[in-house]
Amino acid sequence: MSGRCGGDDFVDEFIEYMMFNEIMNGDKKGKKQDDGCYIATAVYGSYDCPEVRVLRRFRDGCLRKSAAGRAFVRAYYALSPGAVRLFGNSRAWNGFWRAFLDRMVARLRESGYGDTPDRGRGGRKSMETGKPPLPVKVYVAVRVDFSGDGVMLPREIIWEDGTKYEIDRVVDIRSAAARRAGGQGDRYTVSVAGRLKYLFFERSAALTGNVLGRWFVERKTG
Repeated sequence: MSGRCGGDDFVDEFIEYMMFNEIMNGDKKGKKQDDGCYIATAVYGSYDCPEVRVLRRFRDGCLRKSAAGRAFVRAYYALSPGAVRLFGNSRAWNGFWRAFLDRMVARLRESGYGDTPDRGRGGRKSMETGKPPLPVKVYVAVRVDFSGDGVMLPREIIWEDGTKYEIDRVVDIRSAAARRAGGQGDRYTVSVAGRLKYLFFERSAALTGNVLGRWFVERKTG
């Protein structure tokens, strides 16, 4: 992080920092808790509104999976109840947090965090749109290079509509499951236009032949 703390820059860097910590520390899970998002609930007026669901999923899917994120969550739950009691009725307080959280929710939605109702928490299922859902797993063409020691490095992603996305750098390579799309493969954490994304390589079951496997990404949902 660069130390800037103004508006969109801070929101973007906070999210990227926490997601990078989750990526580099693996899928470690902290103690699962059923805590409310105090400030967000006070600002938006409901525990189950779409914005709070996005923030809650960022907490559970990213923050609680790294040491830095868990420390942030502990500090938040230690301080936020008292802050809400003291300032929760202040128009200036609510206006500040509403603007900040609106920006954060927008960035999280761009990163793939959805706001569909939670199941098992009294939330109703979303109404059907009448259109068949798009598949979560999207197979894509990828231009690759090979390093001198034989490591396959993706350089460009070609989306299903033909749009090309240049990969700035490969941050991490590990065997991991695709949480939303399902399946197991080599998970490449790549930077595309300055944002961290997951790209999966699904190896072919055949031990011989020219087909090594297929690349796929997880489509944003919610």
